[in-house]
Amino acid sequence: MNQLGLPFSINANLTLDDFSGEKNQELVANILTLIKGKATANIFVYGDKGFGKSHLLQGVIIEGLKQDQQSVYLDLNDEVTPDIFELISDFQIIALDNVDQCNQDNEKYIFDLINKLHSTNKMIVFSSRVKPEGLSVFNDLKTRLSLASIYSLNRLDDDEIQYVIKRKLKNKSLKVDHRVIDYLIKNQTRDLKKIVEIIDKLDTFSLEKKRGITVPLVRQMLG
Repeated sequence: MNQLGLPFSINANLTLDDFSGEKNQELVANILTLIKGKATANIFVYGDKGFGKSHLLQGVIIEGLKQDQQSVYLDLNDEVTPDIFELISDFQIIALDNVDQCNQDNEKYIFDLINKLHSTNKMIVFSSRVKPEGLSVFNDLKTRLSLASIYSLNRLDDDEIQYVIKRKLKNKSLKVDHRVIDYLIKNQTRDLKKIVEIIDKLDTFSLEKKRGITVPLVRQMLG
């Protein structure tokens, strides 16, 4: 899904509906309430690689767009120029992924963005592998981020990963043997974003090969 006027895209399959994990549902419920109420909020989520941070942030943007709110997702691992920060400052919902990876030049623009949106009916959602106090950013920015509502993401257990896989397969009207699901969980990845991507690729690959989705087909696709 392209974001108009910006050189960044989001995965339309990474919705909040598919963001699983019983311990993470309080966060999702709070975010949905804030989006629907068009409330002012700074939210900071942290967790290790594969915990679903990018999925969550892109899901926030997709939900915002559904509510007809100007919403934008930026991955700070990518090159983000000053003019982009200026462009998005009027958006209602802004998601800034991988704050811990942002370059030093952009720290000031993030700080200015937070200040500009203070006391407005707008939301910024940040993600990082570490808590705000663990960031290598200048102190004023660290303080601003520490004032956000802070949530720790929890790693999905096997049952929760299985739920995500089954839900994605159901949404695509795909019938898959339970051995395929077991194989994906045990032999591939616990990264929620990558799980969704694998399922999307499997759908296309099985159509191209004109074969049902089986463990051998999964192995063939993944090499």
